[in-house]
Amino acid sequence: MFRKIDQILKKSPFYRMIAVVSLVAIGESFLNLFNHRFLFSNMQTTYTFLFLYGAMLLLSKLSLPKWLLFILVYLIFFTIASVEMFLDHSYIDYTSFIVVGGVTLLVATIVTIGAVEIKRRGYR
Repeated sequence: MFRKIDQILKKSPFYRMIAVVSLVAIGESFLNLFNHRFLFSNMQTTYTFLFLYGAMLLLSKLSLPKWLLFILVYLIFFTIASVEMFLDHSYIDYTSFIVVGGVTLLVATIVTIGAVEIKRRGYR
């Protein structure tokens, strides 16, 4: 039974994304029930996995050089994080820009490596 599930998950990264997001959502739901919270509260982890893995799948379809892909991902994530922090009034001084830049540098690296790896393995 587990071999068939493993074969299905190896067939496409989309199936793998569905499995990972489902498992994380089920785990978060159980933790919420255990802690007597609403069922779908604190689902940021699930949304993060969905957003990052979905970005990897979408970027693997582009035929850009790796460095340009990295810069594109970095600019998109830095813009999203900056706008979110600006709207929350959580920018304090220039160190907030440095921290957001470092975090988005890490996220852009992870997403770019994932997209290149999906493209290299030939999943379409």
